[in-house]
Amino acid sequence: HAARLLLALALALVVAPRHARGTRAPRMAVNRRAMLEQTRLACASMLPVCSLPLAARGAVAVDTSYPRTLTVPLTDCGGSYCAVFRVDGTPFRAVIDTGSPFLSVAGSCTKLWGCYTGEGEPAGLAETWETYDGKEGPVAWRRGAVAFGAHELSRSVVFGVLSDELVGRPGGVFLGLVKREAAGIRPTFLSQTPFEAFTVDLRAEPKLVLSTAPLVPVDARWLPMVDLR
Repeated sequence: HAARLLLALALALVVAPRHARGTRAPRMAVNRRAMLEQTRLACASMLPVCSLPLAARGAVAVDTSYPRTLTVPLTDCGGSYCAVFRVDGTPFRAVIDTGSPFLSVAGSCTKLWGCYTGEGEPAGLAETWETYDGKEGPVAWRRGAVAFGAHELSRSVVFGVLSDELVGRPGGVFLGLVKREAAGIRPTFLSQTPFEAFTVDLRAEPKLVLSTAPLVPVDARWLPMVDLR
């Protein structure tokens, strides 16, 4: 509760309206960036409230030959498999989801998903109302530098900041792997990357492999998939 109150205070200062021209700001005004950094440090010190488990087996691996691949270790996070990534240097965790399109983070400090303290910058996109696992809630859209391990994908990836209504069970935070965008939706995670295919290997050391070229041999037996949207 202390972490949530501190975070709420910081965010209230960040989004506080500017004073009209010609009026004097109150003396209590503070440097907003400094306040966010103080909140992040305070949150990180309130273990285990704001801790993020990073017990992934193995390390992120990059193969620069063709096709270029990125291998991301996965961990069991209570009936699902999760990947750890960073936004502007802050670690987050999300369930890999082959049925959703967006990269998302929890909009508050959580033990399971990470501690959001305002990372990124406004993406210039209006807030939307999304549905996950039967739960509905608002999502704010921001843009930031996204990395897996030491490998930075891009310094300008659009991601969703989920409201508490969406994060609570049976909801959660998702790393969506649907690449193609349906009309009218926000940018998908994979559409902002060079990756064209992926595999999920859940054997001894679970991992997600993203590839810049198809991973299924041309002569392999395969089943076509249908987009139900």
